[in-house]
Parts: sequence; structure tokens; C-alpha cells
Amino acid sequence: YQVSWELGDRISLLYGTENFAFTGKTAGPVSEFTGKALLIPAKDHYIAVYPYSEDYLLEGRSFNINLPSLVSPVPDSFSGAVGTALVSGEEAVFKHATGYISFQVTRNDISHVIIRSGNGEALSGTFKVTVNADGSSSMEAVEGDDELLINTQMIAGTYYVPLPPRGYNGFNISLKSSEGVADSFTEKYPK
Repeated sequence: YQVSWELGDRISLLYGTENFAFTGKTAGPVSEFTGKALLIPAKDHYIAVYPYSEDYLLEGRSFNINLPSLVSPVPDSFSGAVGTALVSGEEAVFKHATGYISFQVTRNDISHVIIRSGNGEALSGTFKVTVNADGSSSMEAVEGDDELLINTQMIAGTYYVPLPPRGYNGFNISLKSSEGVADSFTEKYPK
């Protein structure tokens, strides 16, 4: 899917031990970001990360990121993604660092969802992200949990929840209505 920036989105621009904040000036599939950074040698690259965090510390081409266990997805939106880019010159093309699980809600009274990985794979926690020479990235669990919680009133729609990209042995998704009625289903892969 194509990224759509919101006015005021922030990214980190990483180089060495520096982490510079840049803010989006426009909304849409292309945005201009403003901020201040050090001038680096032409042969080097910055690593850009969305969303911004002052906690990113670059080690080579790797940094740690925290994926929360409590998420608030927006229906029919790919919000909450993590993206990275190698920046040379003044242009950055972001690539997804996270994947997604999607599910559809057909009622307007779902107040509680728990997503568990099928074989204990980490869904949240601390992950090491490595940005490759082609701008793509990989993500490896440092310390994680196999459960995500959506604890917000949901309306009908399709929900996309960001997950670390990897092979999974299925998922168990439990839903609870605001009236306390519970349901769950399990999807195993391969089917």
C-alpha cells in the first residue's frame, strides 16, 4: 500500500550517534520534511525512521525500536506502521519495516481484542531493526511478548495491526463485546 503522510508527521534522521527530528510540512503520498542535521560526506547515508523517537541509537545500520503491546488501530487504515529509508541527498523512499495482520469487524460493539501468535512468536516488545544497503530492513526480537491488546471501542471495518515481519504459525484472535459476549477464532498456517 502507498504511504500517505499527515501534516506534522515526525521522522528521525539518524547518523552516527546523532538523532535529528524532522517534521512534515504537507500531507499526501509525498511530503516535505524540515529540520536541521549535520552535513555528512557524500558517500554516506542517513537512516530515516518513521515514527520519530528520541530513543533511537544507531549502531552501524541497526537500532532498537519498541513495538507496543497495547495498540489502537483505526478502521480501514494502515496506521501504526514503522518505516525506514536510506537517505542520500534530499530524497528518501520509505520501505515498511513492519508487516500487518488484518481482520474484519462487522459489529459496532467490540470493546476488547486480544491477538496471540500461534507458536509464541514475539508480536510486541523490543526489536533490533537493521537497514540493508538497498534500503529494506529486517527486524529481530530482542525481548518480546506473544500478545497484543486492542482495548478501545471498535466500529465495523477492516483493521490492520502492525506486526514484526516473519513467518508465523497462525494466530488466535479473541473478541469481546461491550456487553461481555466473547468469541474467538484461530487461524493456522499453512491451512
